[in-house]
Amino acid sequence: MEILIEIIGMFIEMFTFSAEDKSKPRKIRLIGFVIIFILMGTLYYLAYVVRNNTFTMSFFVILGTIMAITLLRSYSDIVRLIRNEEI
Repeated sequence: MEILIEIIGMFIEMFTFSAEDKSKPRKIRLIGFVIIFILMGTLYYLAYVVRNNTFTMSFFVILGTIMAITLLRSYSDIVRLIRNEEI
């Protein structure tokens, strides 16, 4: 249950924008949001094709979500470093 709360908290933190945010980081996050759901759907389908097992499917979906969130956060940090903005 705590893991689910952490994942929900990461989603809320990731998609909450402050007034200082410009349109470019917002676009990056929205594109990342779409990528997350495409990745989740792809992993869910692959898990369904490989093994028709609910546990395997949920494991791949959670793993894909964590992977996508990590990549998205890293990408936005890299963009800020290139622009010499504070992280």
